[in-house]
Amino acid sequence: MTRSLKVDRLASSILEFENGIASFMCSTQLDHRQRAIIYGTKGYIELNIPFNAGNETLRKMWIHKGGEVETIIFDKCDQYILQGGRFLKSNSG
Repeated sequence: MTRSLKVDRLASSILEFENGIASFMCSTQLDHRQRAIIYGTKGYIELNIPFNAGNETLRKMWIHKGGEVETIIFDKCDQYILQGGRFLKSNSG
């Protein structure tokens, strides 16, 4: 079943910098999972549920480098409360 969210389903871009290039792709309806993968010259970082995860959902980050994988588990939290608090703190002053 295709939902009509009235947003782009797929977007991609290539960014050119003085010292190299970067590219990205994002999709709102390609898959039911949320995942972000950031590739670098020495490895990549993978994030599960990088956006709007439920407050009781574990967030994990995997750092892949040199054939090794490091897993980082973040505490459960309300990310919107944290973002709002940091925004207010950075703008009060």
